Amino acid sequence: MAIISLINRKGGVGKSTISINLAAGLAIYESRKATHKPVLLIDMDDQLSATISAMGGGLDDQFVPMITAENNFPTALGNGYGASDNIISDSLLPRKRSEKVRLFRTNKTRMEGLEAALKTREDPAFQLTYFLNLSKTSTPTSSSTTPISRHCAHELTGGKHTCPYSD
Repeated sequence: MAIISLINRKGGVGKSTISINLAAGLAIYESRKATHKPVLLIDMDDQLSATISAMGGGLDDQFVPMITAENNFPTALGNGYGASDNIISDSLLPRKRSEKVRLFRTNKTRMEGLEAALKTREDPAFQLTYFLNLSKTSTPTSSSTTPISRHCAHELTGGKHTCPYSD
């Protein structure tokens, strides 16, 4: 499983734009292989710009709502249980391709409180890793999801950068 993280605390530097374009490019690249693997884009920014853009931007008549109060990523991550297929859906990216970037269903209010919720847990910087590892062992479809492009606007370690996500 390859993991790519885009992290910058400053707004307006292109994290969302780079993330969705990188994820779409990786999906196209993977779809050309005989044994392709899906790409999962995890939007950790509480503005959810990458998620909204990947789902049609709200301006497209094909817009697919991914922001929901039911079965969402921040609730699952905050409560410490792994991902499952009922919170993962195909996005609209890349357009005119059968292999799509996959996204977690999410919730804006829950995302705004996620950083504080994770800091109350043991090993807050590793919670996303634990979450994804649980999903690898608990759901057969998610176990093959790689590479992962992740858009993170917040570091969960209080300002110091640690990267527990490398192999």
